[in-house]
Amino acid sequence: MERDRDDKLLLRTQTRETRQRQIPKQSILQVKIQRVNQLDAAQLDEEVLSLLWSQLEQVFRLLPPGVLTLLQPELQAALKLVYFVQFTGTNTPTPGQTLQNLQYRDERAFDPRHWFNVLRSVFKLPININPTYYGTEIVGLSVGQRLVFGFLHVIVPWIYTRIDRSGVLRSWLSFSPFHSVLSRGWYWGERIYRLASVLNFLLFLYDGTYLSLVERVIGARQVYKDLSARRMFSFEFLNRQLVWEEFTELLLFLWPLWSSPWVQQLFRDKIGKRLLSMKRTTRSSSTTIPADACPICRRSPRMPHLARPCGHIYCYYCLSCAMQSLGYCCERCGDTVRGISRMGPVVHSHRFSA
Repeated sequence: MERDRDDKLLLRTQTRETRQRQIPKQSILQVKIQRVNQLDAAQLDEEVLSLLWSQLEQVFRLLPPGVLTLLQPELQAALKLVYFVQFTGTNTPTPGQTLQNLQYRDERAFDPRHWFNVLRSVFKLPININPTYYGTEIVGLSVGQRLVFGFLHVIVPWIYTRIDRSGVLRSWLSFSPFHSVLSRGWYWGERIYRLASVLNFLLFLYDGTYLSLVERVIGARQVYKDLSARRMFSFEFLNRQLVWEEFTELLLFLWPLWSSPWVQQLFRDKIGKRLLSMKRTTRSSSTTIPADACPICRRSPRMPHLARPCGHIYCYYCLSCAMQSLGYCCERCGDTVRGISRMGPVVHSHRFSA
């Protein structure tokens, strides 16, 4: 009896060892793909789509007004579908992925912890896990994955946009006998999707696996296409473009402030006085302005007038010509001249007829 028990225990241990040998130990090799590469690839693809859409808008300018606005969701969905079928639909890297040396692969063939493989193991279905030695072995997306990817990436957003813009959903919910139930379901469904997208992005920042929620659902992960290839994106042009863009935005923000009279007056009062003081120090070394002379022409004032508010004496023509320039400051004190007034009281002559 004891010998039979020992034989059974030995047989169990051998079967366990054979099962452990059959499971590839390197199938769960962690692959570190830079997050910035995936974000840059997605941003570059969006820029390509925006350029194509701008060219498509030029074509529809010849049509009557309102046609482009009416067909905008369909045209954008068609453009996005053509772009998807041309690249991801044929297991080809998109332009953004090509620049970042990335490509989609079927993660279900390498990760036994993917939800699809876990579900198959629950129902005791066979799971095919490919061994991985570098972490960048590529198995293209299957036909079913590509169909689901295109449906969730293109068709579902188009349906949501069209329903939301046309107002069919609101009218359908208002006349439906289950108005409260349907409205609550639509409300909570939208909130759950947004929450799931936020959680997926937080997981992406943590492990850098799936950028979008659709990629996580179907198991499409971006990995490096060629390990020996270097990063083909130069930061020099990007940094220069960002600097100039921020500089132009700063100028566009400050220009309305500069055009206000209050800022211009403050600039004249502060900066103009300093410039005038520097100008007077350079002049004082060579010549000085006599007290009874016009500060502009250095002669005896002709038709003397007072500069307001400082009250210094000028020739009328000298001061009036000088005030043609915006923000003229007094040559003696540096205050901004805001007006001209005559010297002494104004005498009015009255004539009486006999």
